[in-house]
Amino acid sequence: MHAPKDSQELGTLLSHADAVTCETTTEVTAAVIDRMTNCKIIVTLSAGYDHIDLGAASRKQIYVCCVPNYCVEEVADHTLGLILGVTRKIYQLNKNLDPRRWEDYQTVGPVHRLRGRTLGLIGVGKIGRAVAERAKAFGLQVIAFDPYLPPDSLSGIRLVPLHGLLREADIVSIHSALTHETKGMLSTREFQEMKDGVFIVNCARGAIIDTKALVQAIRGGKVAGVGLDVFEKEPPDPDEPLLHMNEVLVTPHTAYLSVEAELDRQKIPIEEIARAWNGEKPRGVVNLNMLTKAAQTRE
Repeated sequence: MHAPKDSQELGTLLSHADAVTCETTTEVTAAVIDRMTNCKIIVTLSAGYDHIDLGAASRKQIYVCCVPNYCVEEVADHTLGLILGVTRKIYQLNKNLDPRRWEDYQTVGPVHRLRGRTLGLIGVGKIGRAVAERAKAFGLQVIAFDPYLPPDSLSGIRLVPLHGLLREADIVSIHSALTHETKGMLSTREFQEMKDGVFIVNCARGAIIDTKALVQAIRGGKVAGVGLDVFEKEPPDPDEPLLHMNEVLVTPHTAYLSVEAELDRQKIPIEEIARAWNGEKPRGVVNLNMLTKAAQTRE
């Protein structure tokens, strides 16, 4: 089947579907959902679900599910890989390697020991906690901002306000979902609050960072290095500045990648659909409260 060109064509294709699975690249809009007459459940093959209109699905009493557990280990490992890559200047050292100037490493700037430095996590779900566990093995102090967690809910992680995290962290790593609250949450003002020479890592969603502000923070020397697995626009335009900066290490939205994770990604949605059709509540429902409110409104 060819890829639908627009929401009208996608709505036509899905109009009689009983269940739907989709990738993050498929926008399941209200216009699409309004044309679904039989659907009981939509499962996105990802942890993020900002590409699905939760309100429209809830009004039609359609479960929306994600698969939040399928790549926790992979994303946590990838995050640490990017942290090491940018703080140890591995990417820059590799790119600048010249056998004629074997020890000319001064061009990459200072490299600091990780032990004793502070990692600030924005979002402390399962992936954030897995990152913290790995970070502690490197001797990093871990602080976190997560407005949905009580202050005493985590062991070995100090919860702080966002402005406190921005001021304290030597490395900022993002692990939040993309919502109206988090879109563009790191912009010019937030970068100004950070330490000089801070490192930024994002394996969550590209739009959480204001790209233009990030580019300016790198050019101005505020940000010393960046590890990105995600962009505001994917794939990014060929002339995207972040693709051409020595301080930026990029992977193409592949933090989830492993043979084992791919098997889970195929198995979990089938299990969720089976639960819905057997009259059970799926385990990865993300719109349960909205479904309840929509049902009460209809009554």
